[in-house]
Parts: sequence; structure tokens; C-alpha cells
Amino acid sequence: MNRSVRTEQPNRRPRKPATWDRPGNLWTPDRRPTWSSAFVISPAVAVLYAALGLPALALSQMAGLASPVWPAAGVAFAAALIWRWRALPGVFFGSAGVNAFWLTRLGEPASQTWFLAAAVGIGSVLGAFAGAALVGRFVGPIRRLDTPRAVLLTLAFGGLLGSTIAPTIGIATQLAAGLIDPSPAAMGWLTWWVGDAIGVITIAPVMLMFLPSQARYWAGRRWNIAAPSLVIVGILMTAVVQNVASERARIDNAVQKLGTRAAANLVGTIALHQEVLEGLRGLLDASEYVTAKEFETYTNDVLTRLPSLQALSWDPVVPQAELAAFEARQRAQPGLQAFTVTERDAAGNLRPVSPRPEYVVVAYIEPIATNRGALGFDIDSTPLRAAAIATARDTGQTTATPPIDLVQDSDTQKGMLALLPVYEGGADPGSTSARRAALRGFTASVYRLGDLLAETFGGTEWDRVEVTLIDVSSRADPVVIADLPARVSAPRDQASAAPAATTLPLDVYGRTWELTVRPTSTAFVDSHGSVTVILLLVALALTFMLEAFLLVLSGMNALARRLMSELSSADRYIASILPSDLEAPVPVASRYVPSRELGGDSFDHRWIDDDHLIVYLVDVSGHGVASALLSVTVHNLLRSGTLDIDTLRDPGEVLTELNRLFQMEEHAGNYFTIWYGVYQPSTHTLSYSGAGHPPTIVLTADGSDPARLPSESIPIGVMEDSTFETRHCTVNPDTALLIYSDGAFDLTLRDGRTWTLDDFISLCARTATKPGWTLDDLIDQIRNRSTSGLFDDDCTLVRVSIR
Repeated sequence: MNRSVRTEQPNRRPRKPATWDRPGNLWTPDRRPTWSSAFVISPAVAVLYAALGLPALALSQMAGLASPVWPAAGVAFAAALIWRWRALPGVFFGSAGVNAFWLTRLGEPASQTWFLAAAVGIGSVLGAFAGAALVGRFVGPIRRLDTPRAVLLTLAFGGLLGSTIAPTIGIATQLAAGLIDPSPAAMGWLTWWVGDAIGVITIAPVMLMFLPSQARYWAGRRWNIAAPSLVIVGILMTAVVQNVASERARIDNAVQKLGTRAAANLVGTIALHQEVLEGLRGLLDASEYVTAKEFETYTNDVLTRLPSLQALSWDPVVPQAELAAFEARQRAQPGLQAFTVTERDAAGNLRPVSPRPEYVVVAYIEPIATNRGALGFDIDSTPLRAAAIATARDTGQTTATPPIDLVQDSDTQKGMLALLPVYEGGADPGSTSARRAALRGFTASVYRLGDLLAETFGGTEWDRVEVTLIDVSSRADPVVIADLPARVSAPRDQASAAPAATTLPLDVYGRTWELTVRPTSTAFVDSHGSVTVILLLVALALTFMLEAFLLVLSGMNALARRLMSELSSADRYIASILPSDLEAPVPVASRYVPSRELGGDSFDHRWIDDDHLIVYLVDVSGHGVASALLSVTVHNLLRSGTLDIDTLRDPGEVLTELNRLFQMEEHAGNYFTIWYGVYQPSTHTLSYSGAGHPPTIVLTADGSDPARLPSESIPIGVMEDSTFETRHCTVNPDTALLIYSDGAFDLTLRDGRTWTLDDFISLCARTATKPGWTLDDLIDQIRNRSTSGLFDDDCTLVRVSIR
């Protein structure tokens, strides 16, 4: 029939196409839904949405309000597909209710909670509406889902396209409200999209097939599809829950280790200061009288090595009767002509001391230039310092003051004095009364506590860590004595569990401190982002393929055979992209023998200009689609012109660039070995480089031991900063280069022994003595040695004949 001719049938009413407003027979087999049915449909949809949404959010929430598995999205899509607009209020209230409940549980303000919940609810409605409208437009009424077109388009429109709307609105709203930081927004969007898509792909068909109105379309197929679909969801949920728990445990463990390391660093710093005080006490014990110059000389080196120390001082006990003589003796020393013993008045100003039985005076302090305001100060004149003095005197132990304002410092950060008593005769008298009688004074270290933290945690490993130090010696009145903010800050993800802080108690000079270490939300995630992306996309891809396979398999056995055949076509595809043999001026022959499993070998040999022939062989770790895909990707990159000619001539530079582009963390943990050579016939020069690949060998016709061109570097993708060396050698005429994959010698012999690389190279040397030998001859000899006659791994051989 000529299809350009339109025939008229005036007695027949044209069929009206399905539209969004025409539900057809999808409500019940016999009648359409009425307006009043919306009052039944919407509450039911809302309840079912919430029943699936709340557990998913509780178990698998990752970034913001995103979950990598969201079964409720399947309910929304299926309801919109069947009941159209009548189901949309239920989708809105179900989605808004779930998110409002979650945000309220997290303590968000009511206004922000309902704004966000309403925005997310609108996104859910629009996503379900768009998916159902696209399916209605391009697929038509959905009944059986048993043809490839219906299955793929429904899952693609409803699961992949329709599911992009809710995350776009949801993430944008959370960003606007400050609920999440911009840095994880992309990951949050991807997680949300994957979760909604998986929910639509797996749950929507199950909801369709169990509705009474759909019974006749799914007879005999329900449990064949529903059971595997629910198993898929269960497996994914289990994997996600385990991943979330594992990630949180990893972070908690990392935080605890970080806290322990931080405490050790701080205690180590203070221990060095304690040694300094004891050394200073030794100086005073060894001399009846230490001058200001001697004190300066001794302390200069120490203060240079320990910049976190604000000052070191010698604070002798001066009886009132000896005060004038003490001041005179001090003023007689160079630089101390204005020395006066002082205290603070009620207004905080320095003044000469008032009469007391004795004073504890800062006689010397270094560095004097920045601490001159403390020189001559009676530290026993303030209650906090006096309490520390009494404790140190009576116990003989180094004692710290509570956090104080330093006399010599106008800064707002807190300071501290650590006091070590010095007794007549040097040794500790042993009893309280004897200590009081023999006390000469105190060596003191002066701290600015903020500087102490900055010095202790100045390394780059602490850039994303906030450190807080609290004095809790008085539990009723704890004092924050220093707070070091993270140098690389990141706002907390308000809707997710941020890395927990850890707090450790410290006993410092008789004071009880608590050190709190709080990493930022990005402190432990930098190295996992690419892996998470791959895992999410792989989970979505696998779910899509499995669900489509289940749906079509139950209706079309022929399609099942087609899907199975596509798995075996991967080997044929790899073989199809490999190069043909070359003839003159430099003959190159190659053979690729795939193993019983899909592998990751690929190779190429081609002229990049008139005098440079490149030859390489890639062998990706493992087997399967991932290995094959990575191998093909590398092969296509090297052939695509992405690398310029100058780079292709330099094997080391090529391998370095491949290592930069193909890190194993970004390719599901896969790495690969490669041998890459550039032969220049005009000079018989071979430039080459290798990355973990078996050495290329140079075969001669006389049967001599083949030269091995080493490939000692690590494989591509293992270490990010690896570089690779280009080596050069001259290749004599009438020889052959043989490049091969490890599948050529990685096999078990008939007697049960494992064949070795040396055995393989010996076989190659013997074979090369035969005139006219070919790679097929070599492969046949290898097969004859194998237990099964088959290769356990892909076997690739490339022969370059040098004339």
C-alpha cells in the first residue's frame, strides 16, 4: 500500500490519543476514576509514601536530605502513572511530611523546616508528573511492560529523566537555606537522583503489578518479577546501610585516633617545657647567685627552639626586710636600672608593692624585650598566682596557674604560668614544713595558650581540624582557655551526621584540661568522593539493567538470548578495535587469544610519522567488564590524538600522563601494566618505558639468550605522583622484539607445575632459531604445555621484526 495516500473512513470515529487528562482503564478494568476518588487515592498514596520514605531516610541518609535508595519515588511515579493528577496531592503531603518530620527531629527552626519540606514536596510532585507525562506521550498506556521499547522507555523516562527534578529543586533549596555547604552539593544531587531513580525502577513495576486493576496484565509474572525486584532493593539497602555504618565507624575511628594524636602532641610539647624548667632549676642550684646576663645567655637558645614559650623567668622569694637590698642589687645590673618590685592596684595599674611579709618577684625574664612589663612584678600579689605558688611550694611539683591575663600582654588570649620550686641545697626537702623553710623561689615558664595550640598544631595535617582547650579544674566553672579554628573551614552539613568531636582529659601541671578535637565535615571525605560517584552510578546501572532484564525476560524469551549474547560480544568488540599486522618497512605481527573470562588486554602498533613507529601493550588488572572497559578507554585515548606527537615520541612522558589520568581510585580499583616503545628505523634506536609489565625480549636467530628490556616501575594508577623513565637502546638488524602479556606464561603445566617467565623466554629463544617461525607456532607450543589447552588469562603477543 502506498503510505502517502490517506484513506477516509467517514463512518468511523477517529481514535483519540492518550493524554495526561485521560486515564483510560487504569483505575479499574470497567470504569474511570471520579473526582471523589481523589479523596481516597491521595491519603493512601501519602501514607504509603511516608511508610517507605521514613525508614529509607533513617537508614541510608548520606548528604543533606538525600538517600541513595528511595523506594517512595517508585510509589509516586506509579501513582501518577495510574491515577494521574488525583495522586499528586498524596505525593506532596507524603514527601513534605517525611522531610518535615526529619528536619524537626534535627532541631531545625519551624519556618525553615516547612519551607524546605514544601519545596521538596513540590519537587517530588513535579518529578512524578514529568515522568508519567513522558511515558504517556512516548509509550502510551502502561499495562504489561513486556516489550523492550516499553520497558526501556518507561524506566528511562520515569527513573532517569523524571528523577532529575526533585534533586534539583531539593538541593537548590537546601543551599539557599544554608542547610548544606556548596562543596557536597554535587554529590548530594547525584545521591538523590540515583536514589529516586532506583526507587522508580524497582518499586514502580511492583506497585503496578499488585494493583487489582492490573491483575490480568501481570498474571503468572508477578512473583517472578516482584521477588527479584524486592531482593534487589533489599540488597541495595543492606549495602547502603552497611556503607553508611562503615563510613561513620571509619570517621569515628579516625576522629578518635586524631584526638589521641593531638593529645600526644600537646603533652609532648609540654613535656619539653618541663625539661626546660628543670634545666633552669639546675642552673640556679649550681650557683649561689645568677646574674641577668647569665640568665639571658642560658635561656636564649631554649626560647629560640621552643617558640610556643612566651617567656622564662626566675622568681625568687624576697622577705620584706630584704626588699630594698634586693632592689638595689637588681638595679646595679646592666639594663635593670629602673627595677622596682610592683603589684597591681584595684584599677589594674602597676604600683610599688605594699608591705607584706614576703614577695615572689620576677627577678629575670627572657626575652626581656617583649616581657619587660612583667619585670619586678610580685606574682604572689594576685590570688590565682598565689594559690599556684602555695601548691608548688608545698608539693615540690610543677604547678600551673588557672588561665590568667598576663601582666606583660595586652592581647585577649589567656595566659598561664607554670611554676617549679627551687629549694636551698637543690634537693626536695621531703616534707611540707621543710619545703616552706628551704624555698628559694620558682623557675617559671609563661604561656600564651592560643600560641601554644597554634605551635603544637601548625602542621598541614591539622588544617581541617578545630581544637579547643578547656580548663575544667573547677567543674562548676569551666573556662575555655584557647580555641584554634580550622584553617580550612567547612560549614557543617546540617541535615547529616557530621564527623563527631572527641574530647580527652589532660593533667597539665596539676590542672585538669579537656582537649576537644573537631574535624570539619570535609576532613575525611576528600579521598572517597570519586569512589562514591562510581559506586552510585554502577548501582544505578546494574539496577536498571537487572530490572529491565527481569521485565522483558518474563514476556520475551528471545530478548533474554539477546541480552546474554551481548555479554560475549565484548571480546569481539575488543578484537575488532585491535590493529592489523604491518608489512614493510618494519613488519609487525600480533596475536590476541582471549581467555575464558572477559579480560583487559589491548595493544597497538602504528606509524606516527615517517620515522617513528609506536608499539604498546596494555594489561588491565582483573577480569570482567570493568577491566575490558578500562583497557578500551586507554586504547582509544592513545589513538584519539589527545596526546600530541611530541608526547607520543617520549614513552616516559606518555606513561606519566596515563598515570595522571587513570588513578585506580577513579576506576573501581583497577590498575594496568603497560610496555610502550618507539622505534626509529633511521637510527635503529628504540626508546621505551614500562610500568609493571613483563620485560620485552630481543630474539635472535642464533638462539642466544634474549636481551630483556626491563619494565621495573609500578603499574599505572597505583601511585598518583609516579613518574616514568624513558630508556634508549640500539636494536641490531635481523632481530625481533617480542612484547607479551602475562597470560602467555601464567598457566599450569600438565605435570601440575607452574610455568615461569624464564621457561617462557627459553621457549621463545628456541622457537626463534627456526627459519620462518610465526606467532602461531609459539602459541601452539604454549597450548601444548597447558593442562587444558586453554589460557587462564588473555594471551597477547606482538612481534616487531627489525631489518
